Amino acid sequence: MRRKFAIGAARRMVIALSVLQAALSAQAIAAEPAARETAANVMIELPFDATGRYTDPFNQVTLDVTFIDPNGKEFRVPAFWAGGNRWKVRYASPVSGTHAFRSESSAKQDKGLHGVTGNLKVTPYTGKNPLYVHGPLRVAPRSCAMSLVPVFLRVGADSAVLSA
Repeated sequence: MRRKFAIGAARRMVIALSVLQAALSAQAIAAEPAARETAANVMIELPFDATGRYTDPFNQVTLDVTFIDPNGKEFRVPAFWAGGNRWKVRYASPVSGTHAFRSESSAKQDKGLHGVTGNLKVTPYTGKNPLYVHGPLRVAPRSCAMSLVPVFLRVGADSAVLSA
């Protein structure tokens, strides 16, 4: 009798914790759209929660998110599986303004992954980090440079030219 009581109490505790976790997750999800704001050149990470269950999500599901900047230029960014039912995508843009996004998944029936649309606001960067102030590296003829920076020292295995 005592063992049945202990098992029943354990089950009730698991159910109560599951309900609490679901409530907290719902609050976090509801708060995320309001947090869709970042500074120019600073990465933002957007979560996508699958409504379906997958036995091998890493191999069964692909998710890409297309971002459209205020100038109308589109950027297709692959998302990654972050464990459980969550996928994430990371995005940074040097263009200030409202950016639209839409998701496209191989799991077309999953409304948490496929066909999700929204906006995010990119504001001008006001800090002092030179990597954020000057923007991403860009390819220039015969060198690599940051916009508005006259010299960028290229270091690494491919920075030396070897001749035969």
